[in-house]
Amino acid sequence: MTKQEYIQSLKKEVEQFHPFLNRLFLAMQKKGVVTFCDYTHGPNEVGADFILISHDSITEEEVAIAVIVKVGSISNSLEDVERQIAQSKTNRRKQNGDEFSVRKFWVVTNNTISNNAKAQINEKFKNNDIDFWDYQKVIKMCDKYMGDDWLEPHHSTNTFLQTKRQYFVDMMSRNSLAQNLGEFSLRQTVVERKAEYNSNQQKNDPPKKVNVLECAKRRKMILLEGGFGSGKTRMLHQIGLDLCDQKNDEHPLIPIYLTYQDLCTKYRLDADEVVLKEIEKSVQDELQDDGQYLFLIDGVDEANFPDREKAEKLFKFYQKIESKNVNAVLATRNITPLFQKEERLKSDCRVLEIRPLSTTEIIRYILNVCKRENLSNRVFSDLSSNDLLKDIAKIPITAILLAQILKNDVKDLPSTLPELFQKFVELSLGRWDVEKGLLAQKQYEALDAIATDIAIYMFDNSLTQIGEDEAKGFFIKYVNERNTGLVVELLYRHLVDNSGIVTVYDGCFSFKHRAILEFLYARRKALEKTLPINKQMLTLNWQNVYYFYYGCLKDCPDEIKAFKNLECSNTFEKMMKLFFAPNFLLAAYNTPYDVISKTLSSAFNESGHIYLEMKKDADCPFLRFSEMNFLWFFQMLMRNLYSYNFFRDAIEKYLVDLDSNKITEPDAYTLFFISMIRVTLKIDKPTDFLFDMQNKLPAQIKLGLFHEVKSEKDLSEKATTYIKKMTNKLKKNGFADKGFLKTLYNEPLTVKAKKKFNNRSMK
Repeated sequence: MTKQEYIQSLKKEVEQFHPFLNRLFLAMQKKGVVTFCDYTHGPNEVGADFILISHDSITEEEVAIAVIVKVGSISNSLEDVERQIAQSKTNRRKQNGDEFSVRKFWVVTNNTISNNAKAQINEKFKNNDIDFWDYQKVIKMCDKYMGDDWLEPHHSTNTFLQTKRQYFVDMMSRNSLAQNLGEFSLRQTVVERKAEYNSNQQKNDPPKKVNVLECAKRRKMILLEGGFGSGKTRMLHQIGLDLCDQKNDEHPLIPIYLTYQDLCTKYRLDADEVVLKEIEKSVQDELQDDGQYLFLIDGVDEANFPDREKAEKLFKFYQKIESKNVNAVLATRNITPLFQKEERLKSDCRVLEIRPLSTTEIIRYILNVCKRENLSNRVFSDLSSNDLLKDIAKIPITAILLAQILKNDVKDLPSTLPELFQKFVELSLGRWDVEKGLLAQKQYEALDAIATDIAIYMFDNSLTQIGEDEAKGFFIKYVNERNTGLVVELLYRHLVDNSGIVTVYDGCFSFKHRAILEFLYARRKALEKTLPINKQMLTLNWQNVYYFYYGCLKDCPDEIKAFKNLECSNTFEKMMKLFFAPNFLLAAYNTPYDVISKTLSSAFNESGHIYLEMKKDADCPFLRFSEMNFLWFFQMLMRNLYSYNFFRDAIEKYLVDLDSNKITEPDAYTLFFISMIRVTLKIDKPTDFLFDMQNKLPAQIKLGLFHEVKSEKDLSEKATTYIKKMTNKLKKNGFADKGFLKTLYNEPLTVKAKKKFNNRSMK
């Protein structure tokens, strides 16, 4: 096929010619010929199919170009072209809110333009700068900016990937909370945790770093787990961007981004249907059986159905794609506890974890921002002397929000993540502009109320976005019901253009981060004290809302007591209560500490029972672990969840109040978990109290202690003695027989459960 034949074969304007031109314009942008390219085609295009901005080297000014695209010859029927040129003159607004007007026009076709048509258009728009591109000029521009090999195998695929590349770039920009601060400079560390208690008594290897994209190419499915604000969505977009930039050859890997909600409801878990609807037919035809697709699936935990159903559907989806040319990366908060025993993801599935940032990484980022913004050294001294970074979640959103408020010279630093969100929302909606005289108090109050009304509506209806007209309806309703003299359009534009917390794309309005929506929802409920303390707080969808709810209340002994007394009807609910408790308590830090301490003690009392229940629960997803590996896994969870300085006094009080003469098996496990938390908190001689009662400890805990203590530095005298005794016993097989140890370390708990069941059946 010649270049002319290929260009003229793009007969579908939107599906074929637009993506091809987008590829050309992006190539021009890379070469610096244009500085900005925006694909504007759609119901809100206002004439132009593309808007380009170039830099005039003579006047040193930016020049906006409206591109009007047609397929086929342009000769007599000029109504559409003339209408689009006329409409393109409408003033437009950049993302930063600045207005600009179009000064040049390109009329582009994949065929010919008659001289008569050019003359007629120039006559009608004689005062405008209009350039005409026929197929010959399109080819010339492609050769100049895309290289001579632009007509190569997979040209439809490459054009599609260039279009998707711009999509991922736009999504990363639109959803970023780091306004004018540059993007978060660190790509977070992702690991596949493999450290375990091993029978050869060697020191555990640290978790290995994983390249998610490379892993995704080899594995059928990846669960990418991380808490809110850990950067899961951004990581998916980055993977998509990397794939669009891949140097492909015969078998390109095509990224498809979608939400878990859409996968389950819109596409009914049908991978073929996703490809059919999300990938252009020309690309499908071109790739045929060689097509390989990577689904980037976001918001598993946010989908609008019960938690157990999320796991069931995920397992069904895994089964559906096993034999297909589809791999998948699913971003979620921890969902693996939801799987039942029969839902075993096979060896070509991996569960990866986004690791928290270090305090040093957060401070380094903030200092770089402060340096760019010419802030004083006060920032570093404030951060160093403040307790905020000791107990706050070490995630990208923490660094970004802190940098934002420090950039605005906030006098009082927040103490918790909910307080950080509060200050950030105040900054975004103009609270401090009121103090500077840049915004009226009634405007700020209106923006705050309207944004909250929208958040409540979206959360209650499980919506991730709403139509722009629907969003404006909230502004109209607020203004019409009050005699404030406020102007709807000005309020709306202030929220969309200046706040940095919402985005409008393709006629849809959404919050840039779900956590902003959850915070606004919880704050309103906290003001009204209308959020019930019931079992809904033990679900993934509501976890953040209750965290922010407690954080907004701060001093809420009754609500904390209600959580403490919440009755659970099964092991799963007990587990979720145990895992959610520390975040709720940290958020409610201003509650009398005695209430915090008693709630923590209640959680600790339950932890040993929950561990033993889970170990014996036939539906527990972790029964694929051996008993020692399950013990390692559970103690790691407890350490990650409860190792906060805020809990230190409560932990020490728990040990003081303990009656060591009445230690049960569940108590022994609880004390082991506490000893590991004390190790993480760097409390002096963290495990010595256990050595004093080692005769009352199960063999599993003695072995767990041995693994943990021997890897520590600066051991106490009791710890040193314990290691020597255990080492000698294990060498001489004096601790337990080999069969027992082999079972503990190597036999999955499922096998153990089956043996018990068979023994009971025989009796």
